[in-house]
Amino acid sequence: MRVMGWRVASFVMLFVLAGLALLLLVTVLNYPGRVARKREHPQASAIETSAWLGLLTGMVTWVVACIWAHSRPWVGEEES
Repeated sequence: MRVMGWRVASFVMLFVLAGLALLLLVTVLNYPGRVARKREHPQASAIETSAWLGLLTGMVTWVVACIWAHSRPWVGEEES
């Protein structure tokens, strides 16, 4: 009887920790998109997509998205 209680407690703790890990992952992956939207970056949706692609590319595109979100967009001169 006592062993069953510990098993239930361990499964509950496992699910709580898995949920917290998922929440942390979503928060980290959303960071560049939130920064870009806060700074009103013109390519904010592309930055957000690039950040989420970091999940598939081993966080490489997430780093690029962070740098991109913190950069100022360059507006060139129009040709006449």
